[in-house]
Amino acid sequence: MRKLLLTFAILSVFCASVTFAQTQSGVVKTRGKMVNGKLVPGTMLSGATVQVEGRQAILAKDGKFSFPVKDGKFTLKSVSKQGYQLIDAEACRQYQYSKNPLTIVMEQPDQLRSDQLANERKLRRELQRRIQQREDEIDALNASVEEKNRLLVQLNKEREENEKIIETMAKYYATLDYDQLDAFQRQVSELLENGSLERADSLLRTRGGMDSRIAHIQQEQKALAEAQAAQSMRQKRLDESKAGTQRKLETIAADCYSFYQRFLMAHQNDSAAYYLELRACLDTTNAQWQLEAGLFMEDYIVDMEMAKTYYLRAKRLSIDIDDGINYNLSRAYSGLGGVCKKKGQFPEMMSNFQKSLEIRKALYGERDSRVCGAYINIATANYYIGNYDLALLQFDSILTILKESGNEISGASATAYGNMAAIYTYYKGDYAKALQLLKKEEEIMIKVFGDDLPDLISTYMSISETLMNNGELDEAMDYNKKAYDLSMEHFGADHPSTADVVGSRGICHLYKGEFDEALPDFTYCYEKKCKFLGEDSEEAAAALLYIGYVHLYKGDFEKAVEMGNKILATHLKIVGEKHKSTAYDYLFLANCYEGMNDFDKALKYAEKSLEIYKQTLGEENEETQAAKGAIEEIKEKRRESGVRDNGEKQKNSK
Repeated sequence: MRKLLLTFAILSVFCASVTFAQTQSGVVKTRGKMVNGKLVPGTMLSGATVQVEGRQAILAKDGKFSFPVKDGKFTLKSVSKQGYQLIDAEACRQYQYSKNPLTIVMEQPDQLRSDQLANERKLRRELQRRIQQREDEIDALNASVEEKNRLLVQLNKEREENEKIIETMAKYYATLDYDQLDAFQRQVSELLENGSLERADSLLRTRGGMDSRIAHIQQEQKALAEAQAAQSMRQKRLDESKAGTQRKLETIAADCYSFYQRFLMAHQNDSAAYYLELRACLDTTNAQWQLEAGLFMEDYIVDMEMAKTYYLRAKRLSIDIDDGINYNLSRAYSGLGGVCKKKGQFPEMMSNFQKSLEIRKALYGERDSRVCGAYINIATANYYIGNYDLALLQFDSILTILKESGNEISGASATAYGNMAAIYTYYKGDYAKALQLLKKEEEIMIKVFGDDLPDLISTYMSISETLMNNGELDEAMDYNKKAYDLSMEHFGADHPSTADVVGSRGICHLYKGEFDEALPDFTYCYEKKCKFLGEDSEEAAAALLYIGYVHLYKGDFEKAVEMGNKILATHLKIVGEKHKSTAYDYLFLANCYEGMNDFDKALKYAEKSLEIYKQTLGEENEETQAAKGAIEEIKEKRRESGVRDNGEKQKNSK
């Protein structure tokens, strides 16, 4: 009897342990791809090491692994295999137990880079073809010059968006695992990957209208909720019905995302936003969907309040998960920081970026490369508001972390080197150090992107402009020509990128004192900016400023004042009085009036500039200090000219 009871007790314990501990299965593989309409499945990777928190490392055999899960959740700490990297850098995080295998996708870094660059080239060709087709249509219109210019300005906004779209979409499709899609989604995704937007649209619409599909899902959800409340359905059947409804919802969400991509690549941003917001509304508890809607509102629709609404929703959804230590909450704070930056709310910006960083550090540790994105946000924000020494320290820390983690050859490293170089060039005057950093950026960019992609244009321009500051004007012209040749190859003469390069060449002529050569370059740049972006754009104002500098250096102060007032009017219109760009405009006008020996006006504008700098950047900021220095210089020149500080003419004391 005792033996029987003991056996029953053992069985009871065993049964309890079976229900308490579940076994999570998983696979480690390369991604599946579509080649000429056919699926090429990924390869299972043997020998990958999977580390789950609280357990010994697991060695995947034939790409498969499994481990027991308690309490219905587990944390994946790392997955490693020599010569491979995770396609999703955030795959190592907490998961809920699932009956479906956990799929971990890895790829060789060179293969991943090659796939992304191939996608970039393919997408760039297709999107540029569409832009050129639209431009030809505008040229052929029987319309006024003003109307054509308005259409060209709109077209150029789309042209500028292309590079963002190319980067986003190329990365998405270089990391998409077609093995995890059903046959319909594979077909749609392959069409979108190849830029066949109209065919993808037609295929998506074969599933019926989105409104009726969503209405049907809502009816199912309502019926299931009523059945659960009335307990009129067995739990097993209820669970199965819920799972079926959830699968339908996820299918609709996937189609919404495909529609979003289709309209994004066609620059129909309102339609793209509609489908992204529709997906976000399908499940308001899905933080990732809220974040993606917020990012689109911020970057493409430029509606900061709507972006903030989605980011705050994601924050509310994520703040109580794992005591607030989760990736989505970090992204929500990062998004809120970006919105504050665009709105000029700098203290709130830094607070949000810092919270995002602290979460990343808690998730991954302080020396993990995955914290670098949050570090870069803070460093670039400090650079933006003029905390240059602090920004330099932070960029240097980022480089150290990337080097220690074996990620030195990366876009993040190139970003850090480029920003540090800009600080040394424009704010420290240490051109030798800046050139050293820029050459490192160039080396990394070529390794990451190749030597024939437009990503290098801005790097070559930065090197050229730093060489100018260092007095190496012939070599500066050589780098400018490299940038010009790349821009002409990829974009042609009638493009904002080429206008930027020509404008930079004008700066080199300015350094050489070749005012007659500089003025046509600056004028070309300004005219292209007006054509593509409109006269009341930040870029047009920046180009006009250099024309103003030519007149200032030639001693044509009245013409320089005319340019300065036009630039000021533009900035007052687009960014307002309390902005650092406006403060700089006042300082430029102060320089012009100083050159005319009209010290009262010079002092008035310099003091306006100082007040704005103090209000927007603070008393100790370097740009604020520069404005103070300009005021002292004007006062000194006024004293030397025989005018008292109160404006009265001094008597001859001889």
